[in-house]
Amino acid sequence: MQYNYRKYVDLLKYDDLLRKENKFLKDENKLKYLELKNYSLQINEHLHWSQKDEYAQLIEEFLSFKINGKTFERKFCNMVEAIEKKSLLLTKNYEILKNIKPSSISFEFAKWISEIYLCCDEFYPDFDEKDPPDFPFAKNEEDFRNAVADIFPQIQKYLNEE
Repeated sequence: MQYNYRKYVDLLKYDDLLRKENKFLKDENKLKYLELKNYSLQINEHLHWSQKDEYAQLIEEFLSFKINGKTFERKFCNMVEAIEKKSLLLTKNYEILKNIKPSSISFEFAKWISEIYLCCDEFYPDFDEKDPPDFPFAKNEEDFRNAVADIFPQIQKYLNEE
């Protein structure tokens, strides 16, 4: 679906109106709800993609052992959460939203950021492999670094795109 600022704003306003009436767009009109979610996803993807160089720099610092897993996890999660917060704020500020022009180049970039974000959630810096884990997905620093290294080539594909 091609991004349409006007249509997105109309859907945001309609969703807001329904919420004020204690109704939900998802219940009232599934097609419009899905359309709204699609536009929101496009904005979100674009915001993450616009920070691609910062993500890459942070990942490279981690993979080259310039920073440890705890530092990487904190910085990476802070970046993701700041972008998610900005994305949410944009749904209320139509003037700033007007200046954002998502491109198909950015599509699916956030998927790889989400993958690393999940790895951050699975990282336990004090995890000792000698202890039987209660959670088989638990990652120590080496596992964490390897998981990020496996995902990084997918992110690198986006670095020279404008």
